[in-house]
Amino acid sequence: MREQQENQKEESNFEEIRHEVREKFATLITGGFGVVAALAWNDAIKNIFITVFGDHQDNILAQLLYAVTVTVIVVIASFWLRRILHSKKNLS
Repeated sequence: MREQQENQKEESNFEEIRHEVREKFATLITGGFGVVAALAWNDAIKNIFITVFGDHQDNILAQLLYAVTVTVIVVIASFWLRRILHSKKNLS
């Protein structure tokens, strides 16, 4: 009887570990897709700036404007996502 309880406990622990591993993999995969999406947006925004300002790598004004634009987009997206997540939590 005691041996059976120990086996059940071990199986339960094993299932918990498997679940955690699956969650971690899902998080890593989602994070990887996020990086790919961020790089795609980076290229798109850079191409817009090249179209507007020309292909001047040494144009510090264009680089600063690019950095500010990306920062503003990230801040707005962060607030927007946080607002959505909080509203969904309140509905639960």
